[in-house]
Formats: sequence, structure tokens, C-alpha cells
Amino acid sequence: MALAWAPNPYTFSAVVLLGFLLTYTAWDKTEKKLRLTNVLDVVLARRGVAHTLVELNKILALAGLVVLPASYFLHNTYEHVELTLWTQTVHAIYSTYKYYGDKIPYLTHFPTVFAELGDTKSKKKRLQGVKKISIVFGILSLALLTLQIYVPTYAVTIVSVAILTTGLIHFITMEVDFKLNLQVRTTGNWTIPLTIVSIISLCIWGAPTPL
Repeated sequence: MALAWAPNPYTFSAVVLLGFLLTYTAWDKTEKKLRLTNVLDVVLARRGVAHTLVELNKILALAGLVVLPASYFLHNTYEHVELTLWTQTVHAIYSTYKYYGDKIPYLTHFPTVFAELGDTKSKKKRLQGVKKISIVFGILSLALLTLQIYVPTYAVTIVSVAILTTGLIHFITMEVDFKLNLQVRTTGNWTIPLTIVSIISLCIWGAPTPL
């Protein structure tokens, strides 16, 4: 199942990022079509640096959901997984700063997630519960990815499956709205079946190349 291909990890990631920039970032949700002006707004920071950073952070996260599932089937797996660890760490740090600042939820607040998910009166509280679940799975995925790179014991197929599964759950739960509908543009939706296919392949055949 291994691909006879060992692309440069920086080149591979850059191509994936460019692809999302030209499709995901370019997509206009109002006009339902690709608009080059949306890309220029980001690249040239025409709508402000904050807008540019938010959009780049989105495609950085999406790139991780393409590069990582593919990494386990390339001949230079370790290089791609290691780079993905750093790109997703940057994504996590920026997201924490952007959306929480100095108001990061205390661990003691997380047990309320069950009550929030079961709240039938407030959609806002239910969504807060979903987002807390997303944070937990995001942290878990990043922690497992770190262990896989730096602790040889964790460089096994089952850990790869766990990383992809927790990462996918994090992505889906983070991108749903009050009605629990997934709010992902164009090619961003492709990351879900790609990750699922990679998980299934790993479960059936295992990782074809050693990490």
C-alpha cells in the first residue's frame, strides 16, 4: 500500500496550502463561486492583518488533515509527520490566542460539558459543550502526535489511527454551528473522507512504512 514516492515535506505541504488558498479561501459563500479577490484580500492583507491570519490559520488546519493522512503512506513518513506536528502546533497556539486570549476555560469547567450537551432549551449551551469536546480531542490528537514523533514506543499503527480519529473529531466538532450543521467551504469537505479512508486503510493493512 505504500506509495513509491517520497516528496519533500515542505514542498508537499506548500502545494496543499496553495491548493486550499485557491479553493477554500477563494470561495465566496454569498455568490457560491470562487473569487480571486478573496485570495488577494488575504495575501495582500486588504481586509486587515487579523482577517489574513484567521484565513491562513484555517487552511493551515485543513492542510494538516490532508498531509497527515497521506504521510503514513509515503516513504518518508517521519519527515511529513514531524512537519505536521509543528504546523498544527502553530495552528493550536494561534487559535487559543485568537478565540480565548487570557480567558482559556479552566479544567474545572469541562465536567459541565455533559450538562451542556443535554440542555434542550439553549442551543448556545449545547454548542459550548460541543466546542469543549472539540478542545479535548484537539489536545489529545496533538499530544499523541508529539509522542509518536519523540517516543519510539508510540511510533505504531494504532497510534496513527488514534491521531487521525481524534483530529477528525476535533475538526468536525469545531466546525459545526448552533444546529450542529457542518460549516466547511468547498474543498475543506474533502478532508473528511480522505481521513476516513486513511483510518480504514491503516486498520486493515497497517502502516506500510515504518515511522
